[in-house]
Amino acid sequence: MKKVTVFFKYKAVSNSGKKIIGYVKAKDIRQASQTIIRKGFAPIYVNRAFYFTKKLQNIDLYFMFDFLARFIKNGVTLDKSLDIIGESNLKCNFLCDDAKSSITQGFSFGEALVQNAEFFDKFNIGIFKIVDRVGSLGEFCQFLANFYKKIAERKEKIKKQLRYPILLTAFFLIAFSLIVKFLIPNIIDLQKHMGVKVSFILRCLFYISSHFLSVLGLSSLIGFSVFYFLVKSNKIHIIKKYRDYRDFSFFFYVSYILLSNNLNLLDAFEIAKESIYNQENLNKIEKICKNVESGNLLSDSFDTFKIDPLATRLVLLYEKSSNLKEGFLIISELFENEMFKILERVAEYAQPISICLLGLLILITLYAMLIPLYNSFFV
Repeated sequence: MKKVTVFFKYKAVSNSGKKIIGYVKAKDIRQASQTIIRKGFAPIYVNRAFYFTKKLQNIDLYFMFDFLARFIKNGVTLDKSLDIIGESNLKCNFLCDDAKSSITQGFSFGEALVQNAEFFDKFNIGIFKIVDRVGSLGEFCQFLANFYKKIAERKEKIKKQLRYPILLTAFFLIAFSLIVKFLIPNIIDLQKHMGVKVSFILRCLFYISSHFLSVLGLSSLIGFSVFYFLVKSNKIHIIKKYRDYRDFSFFFYVSYILLSNNLNLLDAFEIAKESIYNQENLNKIEKICKNVESGNLLSDSFDTFKIDPLATRLVLLYEKSSNLKEGFLIISELFENEMFKILERVAEYAQPISICLLGLLILITLYAMLIPLYNSFFV
């Protein structure tokens, strides 16, 4: 049976007398109060919270893994590190509490994270599954912290660049709604009164005016459904490239860490492939493993199964120089840079493209209104 996730907001007094506000996850208010008391806090009030999103954002994951890396590198144990972060007011505190509780019950850190899969995007699950198997938890946590920080910064940049066109689009939609709802019927009445044939485009706009909410809802539903299908099925090229770069960036970095811990290549690949989310990429790695096991060179296997051409050439050179381990680190950084370049291109082109589309819609609307009026008065 799937556990029910309920959030409670609390205000409490810490041992030092400081008043703090935070969130805990529990089945009911009694369990929430007990959790707060176990933290060493004296609760002032505990109320059920209206949490509009359960998923942790990239910046929340950055804080969690960054502090974990710092504590672990300073010799603090994992459960104590989770305990310290759990006592904070960060949004990830309830996750750290849950992970600490699972670890005390005998679960590994990776298993504890996977048990809370509802808090992450799906592609993170494979990465968290191998957290316990990389051998260098502090180093891997630092890698994850840097990754989530970079993602958060790029996405924030995209949001800032989209604010202006989103405001323009909202203004246009309001203006378009008023035009369609009130002005178009009057234009059509005027043309009928003058005995002028109503054009096809005006009839279409009049139909939209008569069924405005239904047309708006249906068109929005169709648009979002098509976009969602294209995104989920990897039909949009730029999204597919982004996901491929992300998969292979993690794969090569994990392989680098495992080779640094003296695992052989095939064993490293068997573990690292768990970090890959896209099934097509996972199939390629499995075929590469079988090919290498049959006695073929890694570079030949990469070439056979169409891994990125630059990565294939680099693997060939590092293989010949007997330096695959360091090569995997460099290739991982290469894929990561390419992934972030895609986000930067999206941020760079999002504003002009959206403004151009908005301008096109405005031209169509003006044409639909002005041409019929021109024909009515001057033809």
